[in-house]
Amino acid sequence: MPALDRTIVAEPFASPAAIFARASDELRIVAPIPADEAALQHMLVDDARVRSFRQMSYDRAPYLRRPLQAASSGLYSTTAIVGPAQSGKSTLGLGFFAWALKYSTGNFLWLYPDENTARQFSSTKFRPTVENSPDLAERHRHGNRGLPLFEQKWRGMVSWFVWPVAAQLRMKSARYTLADDYDAMPDDIEGEGSPYGLLEARRTAYEGRDHGMFISSPSKGRDHGIEALVASGTDERFCIPCPHHGDYFEPDFLRDLRFERTDNAADAEASAHVRCPLCGERIEPRQKAGIVARGVYAGAGQTVAADGSVSGELPRTSVASFRIDGLVAFTSWPKLAAQLRAAELVFERTQDEGDLKSVVNTKGGRNYVPRNAGKKPLEAADLAVRVAEGLPRGVVPADARYLTAAVDVQHNRFAVLVVAWGLNREAWIIDRFDIVADDRGEGIAPARSLEAWEVLGPRVLDAVYPIDGRPGFGFWPAVVQCDAMGLPGTTEHARAYYRRLRGRGVPEWRLLLTSGHRSVTAPPLGDASFEKDAANRRLPDAVPIVSTGVNRLKTTLDNRLRFATPGGGFVHFYRAMPAEYLDELTSEIKVGDRWQKRADHLPNETLDLMVGAMAAELRLRVEKVKWDRPPVWARPVPLSSTVADEAAVAPRPDDGAAVARAPAARTVAGRPGRRMRSQGV
Repeated sequence: MPALDRTIVAEPFASPAAIFARASDELRIVAPIPADEAALQHMLVDDARVRSFRQMSYDRAPYLRRPLQAASSGLYSTTAIVGPAQSGKSTLGLGFFAWALKYSTGNFLWLYPDENTARQFSSTKFRPTVENSPDLAERHRHGNRGLPLFEQKWRGMVSWFVWPVAAQLRMKSARYTLADDYDAMPDDIEGEGSPYGLLEARRTAYEGRDHGMFISSPSKGRDHGIEALVASGTDERFCIPCPHHGDYFEPDFLRDLRFERTDNAADAEASAHVRCPLCGERIEPRQKAGIVARGVYAGAGQTVAADGSVSGELPRTSVASFRIDGLVAFTSWPKLAAQLRAAELVFERTQDEGDLKSVVNTKGGRNYVPRNAGKKPLEAADLAVRVAEGLPRGVVPADARYLTAAVDVQHNRFAVLVVAWGLNREAWIIDRFDIVADDRGEGIAPARSLEAWEVLGPRVLDAVYPIDGRPGFGFWPAVVQCDAMGLPGTTEHARAYYRRLRGRGVPEWRLLLTSGHRSVTAPPLGDASFEKDAANRRLPDAVPIVSTGVNRLKTTLDNRLRFATPGGGFVHFYRAMPAEYLDELTSEIKVGDRWQKRADHLPNETLDLMVGAMAAELRLRVEKVKWDRPPVWARPVPLSSTVADEAAVAPRPDDGAAVARAPAARTVAGRPGRRMRSQGV
């Protein structure tokens, strides 16, 4: 674009000669060059290996050139790139900006998932790159002095760093837009549309001369987010040659990376290599740099010859799109193997797919496919056989090490579930009941009455369940989880009851108040929120309510319920457990990444309770326990001779074992996960 469109800005009190020199430079018509060449000529990048800035190079990341060429070619309105973290994707945005600033000026808008990431990129990547690149710094109206974080004024253009808030995107007209970490953004921004649509609208005034770039590691599945956008375009994949026979193939992180699968991730790192999918030969990590340097892109309908030449036509589309696999990115194959194996080991221990998903998405550059994707939903009938094989109700199996319980607040009752846990999270549901009345036989209303909560002490917190094969000894629930949200009044009364227990000397960790977070990315056990005053300061007696990722916990439970043989993660049921509870346990199905009720809308109380008991178990941090010296909550205690009042517990089958109250003297103190001392225990 000719420089005649640029605004000439002179410093205050500049001499006529200086003004004329600046104007002459601005009025020169500059011959445009592709964005990949512009980045090479004008941009210095931070090289973490030597902790200094050096001239831009594609030696380690040759897959960055073609996307930059496409972005500046004028043939496409959009460029989309999907790939792993630590692959140089942020350099694409910087190179695209450098080209626009030097050769094709126009307002430039950067969109990041939130204010923090926008600030972080601007301060740690963008500003240092500009300040250390003289050709770019001289284009800023104030040189490299005091470059603002979120809005910068250049000769002939303005750049903004914004985040997905509707007000941030209004009243901004941009020729170029760039969305980084696209899959971390909401699908709809405050009801006004998708990030893609809103960014496209910002470029309307420049139609035909505009361009939008979208960059991300994948996380929303194959039919959504960045991968869906890439699939709609030229869909070019970076292919590499086999060093043994020279033919090119598209690498696949999950298919081609090979290593020893032992109980030690270090063995995976030591044995890592790639297996050529064409000939089956082994490719060593030392050969990676050479074959990546010879890599080329091939789109849908194209083929690559052994000499690296590409034949065939790309699809006719306005979107140039590219896939980068983790095997060609910066992370070494041994490190990738170690990270993948470590995530597999976490899954084997916990049945939680969170670490696996993170590694596949961010290290492999591919959307993670859940282990049970495509399988039919579990039915109550699939689990019924386990009921006949169980122990009587209320009996702790000999292999169990500790208990947790979960409480759900209903308008006229408490729903309760008690789970015994063994090594590697083998689980036994040993009790499921509703508390519908207090000790006087009067009905309760937990959401309306604080006094109703007093029944939880003797019937849940202090209940001691007998151990099979150990007459006279039992376990009490180490942690009791309670959903503090729901009916009006529940949160207030849950907090008040927590304070009562605290005042009586009951350890704070024994009652876990939670709030379910339905985001698919929410961790199983998240951060705690506290009551605050008008100045946003935590109240002195604030009660913590911990966020739980119910969607992720339900996926973990689904994995465990599908195990066919007892052992780590397997879920057992007590004998004659009512069929209605199995119906409730399987009352939801997974649609996409989210769990939702079936069409018949059966109650899901037992499912929610089991998820709560799992959250309570995570609170104990059992991975740190030394079982030769178990903490106090994992030590059997003598049974009390006082039998719990069963009149207020419904239903209560005849075959259930008696559940005793723990003596008041057996109050325990300390924190879970540590060795605790208490008189009488």
